[in-house]
Amino acid sequence: MKKLILSFLFSGSMLALYAQQDPIYAQYLLNPIVINPAHAGVNNNLTLNASYRTQWTALEGQPKTLHINGSISLAENRIGIGVNITQDKLGAVTNGEFNGVVSYRLHLGNQRFISFGMQAGVMNFKNDYSALTPYDVDDPAFSDNGSATRFNIGAGVIFRTKKLTLGLSVPRMLPATIKTQSGSFAVYKQHYYLFAGYAIEANPNLCVQPTVLLRKVEGASSSVDLGVNFHFHHLHTAGLFTRNLKSCGVLLQTRVKERLRFGYVFEIPVTKNTITGFTTHEFTVGLLLAVLKNHDTKFKPH
Repeated sequence: MKKLILSFLFSGSMLALYAQQDPIYAQYLLNPIVINPAHAGVNNNLTLNASYRTQWTALEGQPKTLHINGSISLAENRIGIGVNITQDKLGAVTNGEFNGVVSYRLHLGNQRFISFGMQAGVMNFKNDYSALTPYDVDDPAFSDNGSATRFNIGAGVIFRTKKLTLGLSVPRMLPATIKTQSGSFAVYKQHYYLFAGYAIEANPNLCVQPTVLLRKVEGASSSVDLGVNFHFHHLHTAGLFTRNLKSCGVLLQTRVKERLRFGYVFEIPVTKNTITGFTTHEFTVGLLLAVLKNHDTKFKPH
């Protein structure tokens, strides 16, 4: 039964639609470089992150995303450089990406700055329908095995004060199209991200941070994430969020000796007629290291 559902969900049109989308992340506030290259180096040290996300856990061949990134601040913390590596998989479709990232920070005084970022790299799109058992074995959409690699560039900007963070980004500016036996189709469309977050110091040991993320894909409806995070003693975080009021989730994060971070997200759909087991789990681990003279030797929460 699961394979039958999978074949229906992962039809040619469904796979093509999925391939046009960026991976979804719930912990972008804790790992913001995944959606905006302007965040490279903003922690004033060497930052290393890894995340793994699995959706629809009850289904075989469900979406799985692995992301690794690293960035470091240079030139008295005015320049940041880094890399982003992503593998996104759904059934027979695997998308891989490698980007180099650079940012420049303009300090405005009083703990305010503007950071401009760019990234450039390659995206690989691969289909292997031999792993599926389609309901209609003669469906030509399931015979279009192959892969394609495309160059892409992206840009972003953030404005940050002690309490406010605003961000705008287009991580990949160039749409990508590939040709198959069935014809040409888009495997990627531009995504636009607009982010806002504000930190409210309730007391010295508690910070409340409401956030909103607007995600727009060319030719599709906008997506809105609303969330609120509670930071305790600047070391532990608990948060709640919803995406388009169709799913909701819980976010947990803790720091070990300030510089080692572990995070977990549990997300469930809240719409009617939802298939049981359509839960999502996301895990992250992060490390902050002071390796250069001007790097912060003590963690500074934002």
